[in-house]
Formats: sequence, structure tokens, C-alpha cells
Amino acid sequence: MWQLLKLVDFKDGIGKFYDDQAYFLAAAGIAEFKDSCKKVEIVNQIIQWSLSEKMMSEIKNTAKAALEETERRTAIAALVQLLETSQDEDTRMEAAYRLGNIGAGNEKAIAALVQLLKTSQDEYTHRRAAQSLGNIDPGNEKAIAVLVQLLETSQDNDTRCLATESLGHIGGTGNEIAIAALVQLLETSQDKYILSQAAESLEKIGTGNEKAIAALVQLLETSQDEGTRWQAAVSLGNIGTGNEIAITALVQLLETAPDVCNRRQAADSLGNIGTGNEIAIAALVEFLKTSQDEGTHWLAARSLGEIGIGNEIAIAALVQLLETSQDDYTLSQAAESLGTIDPGNENALNGGYTFKSLSQ
Repeated sequence: MWQLLKLVDFKDGIGKFYDDQAYFLAAAGIAEFKDSCKKVEIVNQIIQWSLSEKMMSEIKNTAKAALEETERRTAIAALVQLLETSQDEDTRMEAAYRLGNIGAGNEKAIAALVQLLKTSQDEYTHRRAAQSLGNIDPGNEKAIAVLVQLLETSQDNDTRCLATESLGHIGGTGNEIAIAALVQLLETSQDKYILSQAAESLEKIGTGNEKAIAALVQLLETSQDEGTRWQAAVSLGNIGTGNEIAITALVQLLETAPDVCNRRQAADSLGNIGTGNEIAIAALVEFLKTSQDEGTHWLAARSLGEIGIGNEIAIAALVQLLETSQDDYTLSQAAESLGTIDPGNENALNGGYTFKSLSQ
């Protein structure tokens, strides 16, 4: 332990660089000497450096790294105290961030972040607290309850949008309370930003959940905002694997959407969730035949390569695309997909696409 005391009291006599380095070494050493009488002093100094806006970036970054290496319980206690006593929102936000890195499973860290979530009026601090809770205690019931209450009582759309985003961070996959709150929001809100954020949050926590999928399908079918519909399609493509309702809705979007971005997203999402599905494969094949959009052709070809293994209709469509497309990216993707779903196919092996722009 005497080595730590020497490091803390070290003065190089020619400036502060080596003094600082001695503190960093002492911070790392606390993990080995947990009973050091200087540990609180050392950790508090490292925290001050890691949070200071005036500190040189090299020292500040080194302090951040040292904080994660030092004795965890002491560092957490110091950060919790900072959350409870500081009046500076930037400091509180940074302290919350640090807790998110070192506070996994620590009850004091969790309680402090839940309290911060309840009391902070600053949207960035609020978001940081939710993100850190998501890192160290996903599914925390108290935090989820606070956010759900905010959704139910707040009249401010910015606050509700922030609470919606935060549920995606801390809800934890499959949390029924968080999912129910987000579904309720999709069914009742008229604000396009809140609707898009609710769809994105469901994408993070609603994998395979029938209610979440049904709500996203409903949003896809009823929203008049193309950006909201795009996000619903993205989310369905990540949580609706094998779900017939989701696949049907995306096929409908592919066939009818006036917006090219939404048609492309429908093709991409079908490639994520429609493995072996005849309806999805048929829709992508038909789209290759009728669409003039090369960007969507490329995505449709890629999606067929992901869901059409061994499917004769998909194989024939990709062969046809190799024979007719003039776009090198589409040709390359068609050949790659063909090689995936029909290994040994001569059109893929022989480079049947043979970049036409280069051969002319």
C-alpha cells in the first residue's frame, strides 16, 4: 500500500505531467489495494479530470480510461454523489454516462440513475440516464414505470418523444409493459415524430411480439406520412421474421407504395423476414419484372438471395435479370444471389452478367 501513497504524493518538480501520470497509476492500483486510505482522494481526482472541460484532451481521455480500471465500488459511489449534489447539467450528464460504463448490476448506480430519470428536466441528461440504465440494468421496472407515466401524463410532445426513445433503450427485449405502452402510443398519437420513434423503439425490444407486429402493420397501412411508413417497414423487417401478417403488409407496400424509398425498404425487409415464403418470393420476382428502378432491382435481387434458396421461381428470375439488366451493380448482385440459392448454377459460375458496360 505504501507504493500508492508515494504515487499520490509524487511531485516531479518540473511540471504536472508526471504528477498526473502518478495519479493514473495509483487509480489502477486501487483495484489491488482496496483498503487504501487514499482511494477516495484518488478516485475523486480522476473523476474531476474525466469530467473537466478545461482539461487537455489527452489527460481527460486518460482519466476516463483510468476510471474504468480503478476499484469499481469506490468510483460508483463518487459518481453517485456527484449526481446527487452537482447543479451543473453537463456534469450530471457525464456522470450518468460514466455510470453506464462501470455500474452494471450495482444497486446504488441503478437507483441514482432512476432518480435522475424522475427528476431531471434536461432532455440530454434524461436521455443519457435512460441509455446508461439500458446498459447496466435493461428491463428495470422502476425506470420503465417512470417513462410510461411520462407518456401518459405529459402534454409536451418533445418530452413524450424522449420517453418513447428511452423505452427503446431500457425496455429490454420482450418487456410487456414497455411494449404495451409503445403500442398504445402507435394507436393514439397523431404526431409523426412520436409515431416514428415508437416504431423504432419497438424494433429494439419487440422481436417476435405479435402485438408489436400488429401495431406496426396498422401504422404501415394507415399513416399518410411516408417517413413514418418507412420506419414501420424497417421495424417489421427486424422483428417480424416468418410472420405472415408482416410479410403480407410488406408485399402490399412493395406493390403499391408511391414512394421509391418505401418500395426499396419493403424489398429489403422482405429479405430479412421472408425466408422460404412463397408470397414474398413471388412479390419480389414480379417486382423485378415490372419495376424500372435499378436501385430496387438490386435490393430485390439481394433479398431473393437471402430467402429463395432452392426456389425455382427465384432462380429463374435471377437468371432472367442477368440476361436483361444493363446495370453493373444489379448484375453483380444477381450473380451473387444466384450462386447462393443455386450453388453450381452456370450463369453465376461463368459470370453470366460479364459487366456489360465493360464489354461494349
